[in-house]
Amino acid sequence: MLPVNERLPRDRLIAIVNSYFDGITSHDGEVVLAHKGCNRYENGTRVTGRRGGDHDDCVSGLAGFDLANVAGRRIPLVDDEQGVVLGMAVFIRKPGSNRPRNAFSEWFWIEDGRIRNIWTAMFYPGAERPVPNWPPYEGNFPLATAPAEPAPSPVK
Repeated sequence: MLPVNERLPRDRLIAIVNSYFDGITSHDGEVVLAHKGCNRYENGTRVTGRRGGDHDDCVSGLAGFDLANVAGRRIPLVDDEQGVVLGMAVFIRKPGSNRPRNAFSEWFWIEDGRIRNIWTAMFYPGAERPVPNWPPYEGNFPLATAPAEPAPSPVK
């Protein structure tokens, strides 16, 4: 539990998380409200701090990140007493990219108004999967451009 005088209001915690998503979309780590040296863990593996130096934290490498948009953003949980926020969204890749969409959830630990740690779980849905399946897309974005193959007729 954070001391009462260190807690941030819900809207401020959400804005801090959105600064991260905005930094990814704009490919500019300078817009992210994060501590220098912030950590990022993907599916349980630490992906920051392995290269050493000053340019290896949770906002490093955004300039070359293969992403067009962080779509379908949701913030389903904000714990102001702990300084923890759960964010969910889908990475939509740049046109022509061969990398798949990435549906994910991220737990943000926020300390002194900045992101200290991010723990993320990722899922790579096939192009035919209606992901995200929550508003505003309601399961219709993006879907495969070609119609599905018809099911084989039953053997008689």
